[in-house]
Amino acid sequence: GIPLTTNQTRIYAPLLPVNIIESADLLRGSLDPEYGVAMSGILNVTTRSGFDEPMFGGAEYGLASDNTRSASADLGGHIGQRAAYYVAGGAFSGDRYLDPVSGFAPNHTAGSGRDGFAKVNVIASDKLDIVALGYYGQTELGIPNHFIASTQDQTATLTSSVAGLRMNYSVSDGAAMSLLAYTRHQAMDLTSNGIDRISAVADVATALKSERYFVGAHRSDAETGLQFEYALKNHAL
Repeated sequence: GIPLTTNQTRIYAPLLPVNIIESADLLRGSLDPEYGVAMSGILNVTTRSGFDEPMFGGAEYGLASDNTRSASADLGGHIGQRAAYYVAGGAFSGDRYLDPVSGFAPNHTAGSGRDGFAKVNVIASDKLDIVALGYYGQTELGIPNHFIASTQDQTATLTSSVAGLRMNYSVSDGAAMSLLAYTRHQAMDLTSNGIDRISAVADVATALKSERYFVGAHRSDAETGLQFEYALKNHAL
């Protein structure tokens, strides 16, 4: 599968929508070479496929406290026995996305996000099948602080995208090979709000006058790779 080795918690990346997950297995102990240098464990996530049912879909909308709203929809199915599709999307918003640090009431904690996912399965022949998928997510959130009148509250915009293509080929009854090509990108854009790090009252007053000029930050992480596997079955060693 496509490796996601960066931090996937909500302050570093958009959260993976649960409605696209078919199953999730926690692997521990001695891991196969395909999982690289992972030491403590692997969460192996399988996404949904249009082959699950001839045609299916759904939509939901939710409301909760702190003006929290969420909506999602998905649609999938297969065309004959050789092609299947699955698409899903969602969005959310709320006035309290992160819990504030202790010492003051919830402030500057609003957040919103959106995501989309698509997957296509094709059985090209009795020996060859192809899977292609793509995902994009974006989350915008405020960083809790106690400056209610601040003109530039610290905010973060998180984006994540993944695309992959896998081809599985059955060489014979006792051998199979697989080729995976993938690319992923994760980024975070921050405004500074360095005022929250200034303790002297006089300095804060001075900084507020020039806050609009404060510089933010951009962080990104990207990976592109190929993975080839060749497996022998029912062969005694």
